Amino acid sequence: MNIGKYCMGTLHASTSRETIMRLQNEPMNVPEVLINLVDVFVIMRRYNHNGKIQRVVGELVETAGMEEKMVLLSALWTFDFSALKYRESSISSIYRDRLAQASGKSPKEVMQELRIRSHIIDKLVEKDIKDFTPVTEFFRTYSTDPDAAINSLGLKKEDLLRSPTEK
Repeated sequence: MNIGKYCMGTLHASTSRETIMRLQNEPMNVPEVLINLVDVFVIMRRYNHNGKIQRVVGELVETAGMEEKMVLLSALWTFDFSALKYRESSISSIYRDRLAQASGKSPKEVMQELRIRSHIIDKLVEKDIKDFTPVTEFFRTYSTDPDAAINSLGLKKEDLLRSPTEK
């Protein structure tokens, strides 16, 4: 019975596909139909950067349904170790549609909000706002009065909705 509860678990695996294989085999033996209920796999990776071990989210992968007893995966983001940047692999239409349905918004509105939040995070980084308290205060304000929060960064909501080519 789906009662709207969420959970998170950890497992040692190098990729999302390997994670699925570990879940399906001994000792867990989780059926494919249950693995398909997992929304997202977050794969952490370690790498050596300037002599220090760093941890990053190596890939963010969502489940995309099933085909012939095989869980389909859609990579959303991967970490480019050569450039030390995250790269968007594909736009998440599955999660977008789930989120739209759960929130009562249209998929277009979900994508607009994603664009706005992406610009906001860029602006927070640009202004070197990264400590826990100011970030928490900003997003608390954003959750109750998005326009006031956006204005506090010197931005306007209509500017955030424009694509980069329109600016």
